[in-house]
Amino acid sequence: TPVQIIEDIENFISVTLAEVDFEASFNSTDGLSFEIEEGGPSVALQAGSFVDADGNAYTGSINVEATFYDLTSPMEQGNEIFAIPGDFSAVDLQGEATRLESFGMFQVNLTGENGEELNLGDEAAPIVLPLQDLGSADAPVAGDEVPIWSYNESTGMWVEEFVGLVQENAETGVLEVVFDAPHFSTWNCDQPLPTHGCVTGVVTNSQGTPRQGATVRAVGMTYISTTTARTAADGSFCIE
Repeated sequence: TPVQIIEDIENFISVTLAEVDFEASFNSTDGLSFEIEEGGPSVALQAGSFVDADGNAYTGSINVEATFYDLTSPMEQGNEIFAIPGDFSAVDLQGEATRLESFGMFQVNLTGENGEELNLGDEAAPIVLPLQDLGSADAPVAGDEVPIWSYNESTGMWVEEFVGLVQENAETGVLEVVFDAPHFSTWNCDQPLPTHGCVTGVVTNSQGTPRQGATVRAVGMTYISTTTARTAADGSFCIE
């Protein structure tokens, strides 16, 4: 994830980590189907369809680690929204910049016997992702098609890839989105925020001097999203 460093001022980097919810090892010729946590996303890794960073076919033992981000619990009870990669800045299929409201997010990492990064080959991985919601008026319902986004670690942006279908789990009644993941990074089920404004202000230190480079963050209360901004030389900010 790109990090902005401003010259001639003190820069502070804070990193929040998320717990790994599932880890296992398996042979590439066997594949593996698993649930990241009880009631969480299910992932089906197809046998014999794995490649290394150069796109070469990989055979051998594979380690998998996966996280289902908790985006709805109170902050003091394990909410992981500050541990997700980037914020909710995104690029849609038309190449337009947008901001997202999330309904569920997970990450899968695959590594080989020597710790090398792996990814999926020709066979996509079927995914069933339970939806999370804070009471948003824009929450999807069964039968909806919703955009699915992956995180680009080079640009620090979410990229729209395709749509998934929302269905109701016949046993639990939980809404889920189903799709096939062609590769792994972090996957996110989101809708672009329909409207947003700009909150402005000025950050100062204890002596009242404007503070350049301060990070200001806003967190949704009835929807799942965050926004960040850095203050200008005069301490001002505009956070969408």
